[in-house]
Amino acid sequence: HRDLHSFPTRRSSDLGWDSGYAIAVDSEGCAYVTGYTEDSGTDMVTTGGVIDTTINGFNDVFVCKLSADGSSLEYSTFLGGSMMDYAYNIAVNALGCVYVTGITEDYTLDFPTTSGVINQNHNGDFDIFIAKINPTGTNLEYSTFLGSAANDYVEGLAVDEIGNAYITGYTNQGTFPTTLGAMNETINGGYDAYVCKINPTATTLIYSTFIGGAASDYALDIAIDNNNCTYITGYTSSDNFPITSGCIQDHRVNNEEVFICKLNNAGTGLEYSTYLGEWGYEHGDNIAVDPMGCAYVTGYTISTFFPTTPGAYDTSIGGNDDVFLSKINPTGTELAYSTFLGGTSLDHPDAIDIDNEGCVYIAGVSFSTEYPTTTGVINETLNGNSDGVVSKIKIETDLLPSADFSTSSTKITKGGSIQFTFTGSTGNNPAGFQWKFEDNEGNSTEMNPTHKYETVGSFTAKLTVTDKDGDVATGSVEVT
Repeated sequence: HRDLHSFPTRRSSDLGWDSGYAIAVDSEGCAYVTGYTEDSGTDMVTTGGVIDTTINGFNDVFVCKLSADGSSLEYSTFLGGSMMDYAYNIAVNALGCVYVTGITEDYTLDFPTTSGVINQNHNGDFDIFIAKINPTGTNLEYSTFLGSAANDYVEGLAVDEIGNAYITGYTNQGTFPTTLGAMNETINGGYDAYVCKINPTATTLIYSTFIGGAASDYALDIAIDNNNCTYITGYTSSDNFPITSGCIQDHRVNNEEVFICKLNNAGTGLEYSTYLGEWGYEHGDNIAVDPMGCAYVTGYTISTFFPTTPGAYDTSIGGNDDVFLSKINPTGTELAYSTFLGGTSLDHPDAIDIDNEGCVYIAGVSFSTEYPTTTGVINETLNGNSDGVVSKIKIETDLLPSADFSTSSTKITKGGSIQFTFTGSTGNNPAGFQWKFEDNEGNSTEMNPTHKYETVGSFTAKLTVTDKDGDVATGSVEVT
C-alpha cells in the first residue's frame, strides 16, 4: 500500500516559493508533508530541536508533521545542502519514522548523509537521495545518495512492513548502480526505468535493476503487495519494452504508451508486464495494489480508443486529456475494469488510493467546467482556470475466482514446513480462503499459509476460494 501523494500546491511570498509535493498519514491521523522551499530562512516555520532549523541553499527540502486535527506542528525541519534540493515522495511506517526521497544538486558536497550507507558521495549532476527521519524529527536515521555520473530522477516510493524502501524513476546513464543477478543489469537505450530495493538501514541495495527498451522509458510510480512483489507504471516509446506472454497488450500502438509491470520479490524477473493504450499518447501516473494482487492504474490519455470495459462509468473520452482508471487482474492477463474520467478540457490525476471495499480514490487537477461532480459535495463547480479534484469510484466487476497456488516443496519431512502461495484470482473481492491439508494438524484460512507436517505420508492439500458473490474455485496438489 502506497501512501497518497498530493498534487503540487504552492504558496507565494516576497521571500520565495514553498511547494508541497507529497503527503502521508499515520495510524493516528497525523499528516506528514514534504516538498521544497526557496525561502530566505526567515519565513518558513520550523520547530525547536529538529534536524535543521535554517535554510542552507537555493532550494531546501522541508518535512513537516501536523497534528491529527491540523491545529499544530508536531515538528518542521529543513533538509538540504548549499545547492538545489527537491523532495517528491514521502512515506511513514508504523513506528512514525518518515522516509523522504527526491533529488539534489550537491556540487558543494554538503547535503547531509550518514555513515555506513550505500553511498555518501555525490555522483553527478542531480543525484537521488533517500532519507529516513526518526519519529520526533530530531535525527536522521539514515541518508544516502543513489545515482550515476549524470542526472537521475526519482518518481515513486514505497516502504514495506519491516522497513525496506522501494524507489522507482528513470535514468539515461549505464553507470546507475545495479545488483548482480537483477533482472537487467545494463541500460537499454535512451532513458530507462529502474527499480531499487533498499534495506532498512540503507547500508545495502537488496536489488537494483533497469527496465526498458531501445527508446525511452519513464517509471512514474511504485507499489508493493503482501508478498513484497513490486508494481510500477509509467510510459514508454520503446517497441521492444519487455513484455510477458499472455499479457493484456503485447505491442505498442503509437507514440507514448502506458506500461504496467510486476516484478518478483527478488527483483530477478517479471511476473507480468504489459502495454496499455491506443493511437495517441498515454501516461501511467499512479498505481496502487489491493490485498488480492489486483493493480489499479490511473493516468491520462488523448486516445478515443483507449481500452475500456463494458459497463464502466464512462467509455467515451470527454476532451483533450482525460483521466483513465484501469484495474488489472492479479496475473496481468485481463482488464478487470477500465474507464475514462473527465470533462471537455484537460484533466490529469496525481494520486490514487483504494479502500477495503474496493472503492478507488483519485486526486488531481482539472481545467474542465464539465468535470463530473456529485450533488451536495464541497464544491460542484470550477472556480478558476484549474481546480484540484478528488473522485471516489466504486468498481463493480464480474470476475470468477481461480484456485491456483504454488508450493515451496512437494516432499514431506517429519517436522518440516511447506509454504503455500496463492497465485490465482480472487474474483470479486473480498474473497475467502479455506485450506485443508488432510494430516490432522489443522487447516488454514490465510491467503498464503505455511503448514508444518508432523507425520510423513501422502496427503492432498486442497484450496477453496470463495468470492463475495459466492463464486467458488478449488485447486489441489499431492504432497508426499
